[in-house]
Amino acid sequence: MVLLRPASTTYGVDTSQRYIELAFTLGGWNGTTGMENVTVTAPADDLGPPGYYMLHVVTHLGSNLTDRVPSVGQFIYLN
Repeated sequence: MVLLRPASTTYGVDTSQRYIELAFTLGGWNGTTGMENVTVTAPADDLGPPGYYMLHVVTHLGSNLTDRVPSVGQFIYLN
């Protein structure tokens, strides 16, 4: 799971750019409905300043960092 800060570009520089990998634990698995729950740990205050972020689940398809596929993002607000 990752948080991405929406772009905020001024003169070609995005000073608020963020890509924050989040720690998470998987809950129980139900054969009928699938995953029951996922617990995500919020980033430290110095990594995630307040504001809007997009939360993505990233699937690793291989051993390379380029083999990552993000899900559709969901906007959340950190305060």
